[in-house]
Amino acid sequence: MGSLPEPVSLLHCRHNVDSIRYMDGGSTPIPPFAEEALAVLQDTIDDSSGIEEQSALKALEAEGFSTADAREALEVLEMRGYLYRVENQLRITD
Repeated sequence: MGSLPEPVSLLHCRHNVDSIRYMDGGSTPIPPFAEEALAVLQDTIDDSSGIEEQSALKALEAEGFSTADAREALEVLEMRGYLYRVENQLRITD
């Protein structure tokens, strides 16, 4: 018998639906959970030096995000251009 698939978070499912919906080249707004994460990070990230990924995850977890959902939020924000990396630091796109 095969093993059961790993559970997928609801946020991950929402992200996939949003990605499919906007594949026609239109705008790609971020889902509400990513908007919430961005708001937390805007209050946390120092514009001049950014923040390490682990510190960003801890800040999101302190606001009630699970570890998996915090990672998903960072991925969505980076993939959609709201965050970018410089060396080991995450920064918010102007």
